[in-house]
Amino acid sequence: MIRVTFFIGNGFDINAGLDTRYTDFYKYYRDKCPDDYLANHIGEDNEFWSDMEEALGRYTAYVSPEEEEKFWKSEGNLEFELVNYLEMQMSRANLDSKQKEIALEMQRSLTEFYIDLAENHKNHIADIFSRAENIVCSFISFNYTDILDRCLEKFRELMPDNFMQYHNHKKTALLHSTDDIMHIHGTISRDMVLGVNDVAQIGNERFRKRNIYRKSLIKEEQNESLGNSKKSKASDIINDSTIICIFGMSIGKTDKMWWQSICRWLQSDAERRLVVYTLGSENDELTTKPDLRQKEDDIRMRLKQNADVYDDEWEQIEKQICVKIGARIFGFQVV
Repeated sequence: MIRVTFFIGNGFDINAGLDTRYTDFYKYYRDKCPDDYLANHIGEDNEFWSDMEEALGRYTAYVSPEEEEKFWKSEGNLEFELVNYLEMQMSRANLDSKQKEIALEMQRSLTEFYIDLAENHKNHIADIFSRAENIVCSFISFNYTDILDRCLEKFRELMPDNFMQYHNHKKTALLHSTDDIMHIHGTISRDMVLGVNDVAQIGNERFRKRNIYRKSLIKEEQNESLGNSKKSKASDIINDSTIICIFGMSIGKTDKMWWQSICRWLQSDAERRLVVYTLGSENDELTTKPDLRQKEDDIRMRLKQNADVYDDEWEQIEKQICVKIGARIFGFQVV
């Protein structure tokens, strides 16, 4: 059995037509809560708040002891309004009228995700598949929304679970199937977790020392407080995977533990492959080859830096990583 695991981020929802960028939410939040403590500061510096979770951790450095209660009330209100905003965005989705297109695009994406990759990676993955008896697609979602879930549900309604069956070179049936989606940070309706990766990303020394503050800001400690075993289950999925695809994620610092896990996973087996997809932009067709290569290198370096990989370790795994700018998978609109 070969497992292909898809890490799904906010770019999936954006690509599907939802306005779920942080900048979209900030405008809603500031308009609805103009006097809120954090809303005022977010409005002053959009660059500082480009990644909301990382910015929250850094911003604690400016919170005085007298402002702590005000900060935590505002942080709770920010999460409450984020839930409201995402619910509003999800309500815009109309999958029923597009279910056939969604099902076909999901099938194409899960079975042909490697077709447009660089020749060496494409051939390597094709060779892995040629030796497989069955392929299982798993999903680890970092989104609080259920858009991916609903797309997968429509796909399963129209396609059998073994949605592709053909014969490899051994003349044995090769079956594709899908696992349920794991929401590693919960959803807007259950166990929502928003925060930073570790104590080093909390700017306020008092916050770093207080256990209740760490449990309110550090994602792993929040999950532990909720009593779930998502970290262990996700680690098992990663370690059981032969290919991991990252789609719609910025590879940011606040998810550092997962980039470290993926890099360790690559180090343990030279056959494994990591594919990082970016959505690209309308101007990519006019971009020069050196510019595209620079974008690819920037993404690789972001992974290396945010996973704290040493140079000798990076040299070992770099050839196992493929970056694809202008991804042509999961290309459906739900709005």
